[in-house]
Amino acid sequence: MKGALSSWSGIPVELAGLVVHHLHAHVDRVRFAAVCKQWRSAAQQIALPPPLPLLALKDGSGTFYSMPRGEPLRFPGCDDDIVTASGNWLVYNRLHCLLLVDPFCGATMTLPSPPIIYCPYNSDDGDEVDYSTIFVLVKLIVCSPHLIAALFQDGSAFWVALSRPGASSWSVARKLPMWIFDIAFYKEKLYAVSGWQDLLALDISVDDNNGDPQVAQKNFRWAHP
Repeated sequence: MKGALSSWSGIPVELAGLVVHHLHAHVDRVRFAAVCKQWRSAAQQIALPPPLPLLALKDGSGTFYSMPRGEPLRFPGCDDDIVTASGNWLVYNRLHCLLLVDPFCGATMTLPSPPIIYCPYNSDDGDEVDYSTIFVLVKLIVCSPHLIAALFQDGSAFWVALSRPGASSWSVARKLPMWIFDIAFYKEKLYAVSGWQDLLALDISVDDNNGDPQVAQKNFRWAHP
């Protein structure tokens, strides 16, 4: 028996690759890598396609479902404060920040709270006052270790904003010209899909003065398939 266990721990990388390529759920890949150091090392050397996502119901139970088997999972500390998710990151809305947690490895990341927009308007007595509203986070994307993109909603208007992990604020939010259904990051560009299935391409650049990411173009352009 001892010899059999030794042979399994010394599984060749090529054979490990055949096994892991049949594991489509991220939780199964984590379990494979947790068997021993040799298996974990082999898994790290293998290029894999993205795992199937976890599904979460907004019922306050903190239960996730692993595809394709539909296995229910619970992570310690996960509760109904979850706003959205990006890859392995669960996004929590805390008092003074957005907290990102990777439940598989315990890593955390902090981001600024949703920005506040100040809109001047004339009151009933004719005085101009500022009306402030906090954006509601619709979707967040961890584009890279140095770039975070978020889609915010303010009533019927949608805004895109950029930030960096650990930054104290979001870069200047930019209002999108229509109702936005979803955003995605691909090849250094941010794409927005409208409710009418139109596709907008947003170029991202870096501010030379402070190094903050920003949407490069004033006017968004239509992306053609």
